[in-house]
Amino acid sequence: MKKFEFYLNKMDVDLFFKPIRRKEDSIQVLMNAIKIMLLPAIESEEALGKLTLIKDGRMSRLFFISEKKIFSIFFPFFVNSDDDCLVFSSSQIDSIDHKITSDVISLFSCEEKIDSECFLDFMEPLWEDPINYHRNMWPFVKELLLIEDGYIRFDYDPDNHNELLHPINHFDIFYSRSQVKIGSHTELDEERFIDILDLASDCHFLAQCNEIKNCVKSLTK
Repeated sequence: MKKFEFYLNKMDVDLFFKPIRRKEDSIQVLMNAIKIMLLPAIESEEALGKLTLIKDGRMSRLFFISEKKIFSIFFPFFVNSDDDCLVFSSSQIDSIDHKITSDVISLFSCEEKIDSECFLDFMEPLWEDPINYHRNMWPFVKELLLIEDGYIRFDYDPDNHNELLHPINHFDIFYSRSQVKIGSHTELDEERFIDILDLASDCHFLAQCNEIKNCVKSLTK
């Protein structure tokens, strides 16, 4: 297993832990994560959170850790080390660098173009100024739009606690209208959260807790 860890400062934590509601939010998180991983590491003493990339034969995921939340999304790119620096690539682009990530973020930052009824409005920057973009930018963007996000988040959320409807400790799976919430009787640390998603480790099980309420479930090993 290859594991790469990057500490996050306050600005990074504020950036990554904004609500993810739509596909473009997930894509921007993915691009901003690559930007962090391309930059020199910050000192752990300054950190308020952490970004972890795990790559192995059966798992390729980013993990975002803060004081009260942990979430993870699928990481769809290849990773190589070059002189202690990480190099990211895809089937469409040999080197996903700061320029590529900034271009993608720019494309998905204009809500007016994204919400337009005509897809040409979204694509306008690519065909108006093709020299300024990678020749495979559209296939790359299409790849980002079609991949499964694999989004899952664990919250410790006493502020919004509402008995069994919104437990203090819970998982949020998916986002937007397809969201699913699963309660947990205990808090969860980074190590166990990663283990739950690791296909190479033993599975965790949902155990029904009948003495509280039939629909309440908790995660047990």
